[in-house]
Amino acid sequence: MKSTANRTHRAFTLIELLVVVAIIIIIATVSLVLIQSLTKGQSVKSGGRITQGAFAKARQLAAAQRVTHFLVFANGTDPATGMATGRMEVHRDVNRDNLYQAATDLIVDQAIQLPKGLRFRLRGASNLPQQSAPAWLAFLSDGSIPASGVFVGGDV
Repeated sequence: MKSTANRTHRAFTLIELLVVVAIIIIIATVSLVLIQSLTKGQSVKSGGRITQGAFAKARQLAAAQRVTHFLVFANGTDPATGMATGRMEVHRDVNRDNLYQAATDLIVDQAIQLPKGLRFRLRGASNLPQQSAPAWLAFLSDGSIPASGVFVGGDV
């Protein structure tokens, strides 16, 4: 029979385990902070690409159909998360009067959403609230934009 007195037990002590766990927590925290800083600007870049695509689509439709199209900007709230988001819609000028009228102009492309948390803000204006008359940009039948630029609420 072997004596248990001669046997040496090799195991980790509680202090060694706590040190290892503390090191893992520190590394995880630093990694999380670095990852968040790398992905911080991605939603803004993505929003810019989406807006650029919407501009190109409205311009292309106006030139192809030889009818003025409007890119309508609106801020809203995502019902699932409650976060403020911006969205765009492309409308066709049915009356051919080069003025956006929500009641009569047809929606060509609905609700192009920006990433969550991004909203539109016009230069010189406060954040666009969720309103009945959003801002819009006209693309004429030749694909150009009128010199007067962006309109808010149908005011020319």
